[in-house]
Amino acid sequence: MPTSLASLLLAVGLSAFMGVRSLRHRSLSRSGALAAGLVGLSTFSNPHLLTSVVLLTFFVSSSKLTKYQGTRKQALDAHFTEGGQRDVWQVLSNGLTGSVLSFLAMATSRVHPRATLTLMYVAHYAACNGDTWASELGTLHPHWPRLITTGSSVPPGTNGGISTTGLAASLAGGAVVGLAAALAHLLQSGYYALLSTTAPVQFPADLTALSLVGVGAAAGLGGSLLDSILGALLQCSYVTADGKVSNRRQRAEDKLVTGRDVLTNNQVNFLSSLSIALITGVLTFEGRTD
Repeated sequence: MPTSLASLLLAVGLSAFMGVRSLRHRSLSRSGALAAGLVGLSTFSNPHLLTSVVLLTFFVSSSKLTKYQGTRKQALDAHFTEGGQRDVWQVLSNGLTGSVLSFLAMATSRVHPRATLTLMYVAHYAACNGDTWASELGTLHPHWPRLITTGSSVPPGTNGGISTTGLAASLAGGAVVGLAAALAHLLQSGYYALLSTTAPVQFPADLTALSLVGVGAAAGLGGSLLDSILGALLQCSYVTADGKVSNRRQRAEDKLVTGRDVLTNNQVNFLSSLSIALITGVLTFEGRTD
């Protein structure tokens, strides 16, 4: 079987796995599962193993954490959905930038491979994973979070609220993505070096395990902080009469805690992860001419 055909079939198989698994575990809606399949297909088609492993790491870990302590989250969030099902827009807000970067890295890999595009890709998903880990594990913090813009205490679930537990979780979430990327890169490059076989993709010479883990950790923390800043300033957070947090006023007695009604949560996620990817590109571009 030709290598290109085998790679395509593998990409289709992995994409189908993502879609079916997410539906079975109710982590995605039908539209979300379809979008995840398309994001997966565009990513798994990249012969660089790193791209597939990074996406799967984000997909599996975020899906698991979304279900963690569901009862506690239901008591805090007025918009809580059983199983944390994500729709098409939520999937695209986290996956569209990654798909574009994966395609660009694949398109340029044989002609002029650069570490920058790969690092941007890792930074994007590290930011997404860090923010997810912070949101899901930040609820474990024993005290109310602090609003990132003023330092005042706010109810758990408030847009822009941060805690040491949440920040540590964001750093860990990003580092996990970076570590997964580093292991995948070392495994694939070592495999072809051992066999003295031409790899289907050229690896940038300056793409190192240390740079991948470092970028992942920094992007995880940075993405969560940027998401919090945007959320505090450009998203509304209301506290309902029963103590839950809502991003829109449902009753006249609901109290505005912070923010303005400018961006949705999906838009904040998209902009923060895109910004982290672009910042990574700017910081890593200079001097990389391989």
